[in-house]
Amino acid sequence: MHEFITEAELGPIVRRSRITLRKWRARGCGPRWIKIEGRILYPSREVAAWLKAQPAGGGGASEPK
Repeated sequence: MHEFITEAELGPIVRRSRITLRKWRARGCGPRWIKIEGRILYPSREVAAWLKAQPAGGGGASEPK
């Protein structure tokens, strides 16, 4: 079984507002997510993989494009 992170929990992890997370979903970027009974949930494995794939070390990229 998967463990999930809510939108409210993900925001502080990536230091982004819930509004930004919603915009990312609308644009098809950010971590993969699913909707269950009207709730947006992020599988914790997907969040970890997405974070690992992000540029690191002063590259100036703060938001996925």
